[in-house]
Amino acid sequence: MHITANRLNFEVQKPTQIGNLSIFPLTSKLQSKKGEKYLFLDDALNQKLADVSEVSEKPELDFFRKLKVVNKSSQGLLILGGEQIIGHQLRQNRIVSYSVLIPANSSAIVKVNCGEKKRWSPRVNNEISISKFLYFSRANLDRQFKIWSDISRKLKDYQIKTFTQSIQEIYKKTEANNDRAINFQPGIYDIGLAIGSNNKIRSVDFFESPYILKKYFKKIIRSASLNNGFVKSKYKSHLKEQDVHNFLEESSKRIYKSEEETLGSRIEFYGQSINGSALLNENNIVHCSIFMEDKVVKDPERLYDAA
Repeated sequence: MHITANRLNFEVQKPTQIGNLSIFPLTSKLQSKKGEKYLFLDDALNQKLADVSEVSEKPELDFFRKLKVVNKSSQGLLILGGEQIIGHQLRQNRIVSYSVLIPANSSAIVKVNCGEKKRWSPRVNNEISISKFLYFSRANLDRQFKIWSDISRKLKDYQIKTFTQSIQEIYKKTEANNDRAINFQPGIYDIGLAIGSNNKIRSVDFFESPYILKKYFKKIIRSASLNNGFVKSKYKSHLKEQDVHNFLEESSKRIYKSEEETLGSRIEFYGQSINGSALLNENNIVHCSIFMEDKVVKDPERLYDAA
């Protein structure tokens, strides 16, 4: 799989500036309508067409890193990497590790990260929902110790005290300001976004269709804003469309492995400067996300901030 804009038949448009963020729309007139057949997790929960539960109530190896999702609908159920499943129906808020597509009328075990460091409570009620934000540092999905470190740092930055160290407290504090800043919508041909800050491309997300982007458009920007901010930069952005092409070209050189999953095909990208993954269904890219890599020290079991 070769990740370039030309190969994937989309064009990089001129950026829109929001504070410190440069947002490049990715457009394509060769659109698939298959995305319109997917059901999204928040809608499925609201319509009682999906159930989410703990894999086991008993302590087992890595049981907290998995959730069982039942799709009771006649549509494929799309869950994005970085989605945050919250509420007291679960023992702890969770962050989905990578994008998955669950077939109609079936169930699957979905890999997740812990979203609260100091809560592991019995099921209290049936309260469960999906956060309006994607996890703010999606480059670190599936790195549990790095996620806890990132959350602790953000809570300190925003001077928020929370017993369970829940990232949701930050989202509650910033939601209103974020929504006021995001005062535009994706174009009818937009299938993705590239986001840059401080004269570097930070992330690229693109989808099978504009229908899916429209659903996740604000979530992606909200997520980026917590890491890079809507505060007006002191410096002029010099990012151009070519910088997005260069970022994608770097991704094409760093394909690390391809594996078959029960929920479709997933390709992962790893390298010194980028990481990410792509979910494929019937040879179409349902969702691809690529991120600038954080500098971390790698241990067989843990990943920590570099000293």
